[in-house]
Amino acid sequence: MTDLQISDTILDLGKDPQKVSLWLEILRNPGITAKELKSEIKMEGTAIYYHLKKLEETGLIETKTEQVEGTNLVQKRFYVSSHFFDEKKKGILAKKARENPQKAELLELYLMVSLLNRRIQKITQMTTEEYKEQRARETDSFGEGFFINKKIAKKATTKYYEVREIIKDLSSEETIQESTKKATHWAVMACYPFISD
Repeated sequence: MTDLQISDTILDLGKDPQKVSLWLEILRNPGITAKELKSEIKMEGTAIYYHLKKLEETGLIETKTEQVEGTNLVQKRFYVSSHFFDEKKKGILAKKARENPQKAELLELYLMVSLLNRRIQKITQMTTEEYKEQRARETDSFGEGFFINKKIAKKATTKYYEVREIIKDLSSEETIQESTKKATHWAVMACYPFISD
């Protein structure tokens, strides 16, 4: 599959929310197994194997096979395609996104929804005490509640406020609510790979 074809396929990912959820979980947890994925995203039955096969066939994910220790069984570990981490290929994807803004926006929206659903699911499953304990380990920043690492979170939160100020300066006729909306969209999309439980 060529780089252009893969870029088209990435944008088409937005058509299928289940595949988006799987892809995002693999992005956040490189080397995850199918069993672990089922547990994380609560997908019932064997549907997950169909979706993983399709993601692999289209070049959106890669796999490594390993033997399960102490058995003759083998299992696959899943990774997001190296395509996503190649600067030249990212440029091709950006060009395709500009040519197909509707697909690009759908993909962005599904990624955000998947991200927020995971956070909602985690918070819903916590007791009040567990939630209080988690919040006590975080700062008052909304952003830091989502990030893997406090150092990354602090930097990302700082950048968010910097971008909000830039947008406010460039959109002086807009209200603070309108400029915050733009900056929040930027923050979610720029930082989603770092987001964890």
